[in-house]
Amino acid sequence: MNDLALRLLSPDTCGAEFKSRNPVVTQAYASFVSYDVLYKAGCQKSSKGYCYADAITNSTNQSDYVLYYLPIGISLPGGSRLTCSKCLQETMAIYAEYASNTSQPLYDTYPASSQLINLGCGPNFVSTALAASSASSRIRQTFSTTSIVLLLAAIYAFT
Repeated sequence: MNDLALRLLSPDTCGAEFKSRNPVVTQAYASFVSYDVLYKAGCQKSSKGYCYADAITNSTNQSDYVLYYLPIGISLPGGSRLTCSKCLQETMAIYAEYASNTSQPLYDTYPASSQLINLGCGPNFVSTALAASSASSRIRQTFSTTSIVLLLAAIYAFT
């Protein structure tokens, strides 16, 4: 998927559209570079099944699903109070591994989201520190919520 993201940026494909912030191209780019982290997060198991499935079907806390938008560059809404669970901790631990990479949309969303989660779950519930990144460039984008739905649907279709 990272190779597809790089090819997408080529002048021979969609490089000009990406530079002009074409929403379809930027969403595709976000989906490609976020595939690995979303795959790992989407495959996290809970005692009932999968953490992602638990989050999107949680009728007592309907904001749990927004956790899965972080990898595509969508931050937690202010005041979000996610269910403080092992799934939340494990998913955020996966995100922390990727968040220091400046080419990942998580670079922008992880720090504030981890602090917000710790406000509701305790000061050390998830890590707020980012490791030093070796990436030399950074691309900031705004991504559509449809990207995560399409990407997670693709992940589950292949598992």
